[in-house]
Amino acid sequence: MPDRDEDNSTRELLTGTLQLDQSLGDSWLATLRLNAQSPELSGSQDSYAYFLTPTGDTTLYNSLFENKADIWTGELPFQLHKFWG
Repeated sequence: MPDRDEDNSTRELLTGTLQLDQSLGDSWLATLRLNAQSPELSGSQDSYAYFLTPTGDTTLYNSLFENKADIWTGELPFQLHKFWG
């Protein structure tokens, strides 16, 4: 879901899920689930000082930033489908 603000900042989130089910005999089911996310954030920020130096100057700040991450999760549950009795 890309998005763009007025200050040219960008955000993007890629996400995916994979699930595999496998029977183990007549009684068990194994499920493998893998999840992945890759968020990205970049942009800039301008800040202005609200004071003057003794020489009459003011200060201007600019900040550029970029954040990226890869997030992985997984699980492997087993389920019993038949009960002996």
